[in-house]
Amino acid sequence: MRKADQNWHPPLRTGNFFRMTKELPQQLTYDEHEAAEIVGVSVSTLRRNRRDGLPPDYIKIRGSVGYPLADLHRFVERAKRGR
Repeated sequence: MRKADQNWHPPLRTGNFFRMTKELPQQLTYDEHEAAEIVGVSVSTLRRNRRDGLPPDYIKIRGSVGYPLADLHRFVERAKRGR
C-alpha cells in the first residue's frame, strides 16, 4: 500500500454531487459512516432505508453492513435524476 493510500478519506460532497478522485483504493465495501459521507446523507437515513428496503443496496456479512461503491454511485445518480 502506498503512503498516499494510508491517508485516504472518502470523497467529500461538493454541491449536489460528490467529488471522486482518480486514486480510489480497491476497497470492496464501505461501512455505513463512510457511505453516509460519500452520498451526503446521515447514517440514520441509511439505516432507515435498509429497514424499509430502499436503496442504496448493501451486503451484510456476520452482522457487519457494507455498501459497495458501485451501489453508492447508482444511488447518487438516481437521486440526481429525481429517481
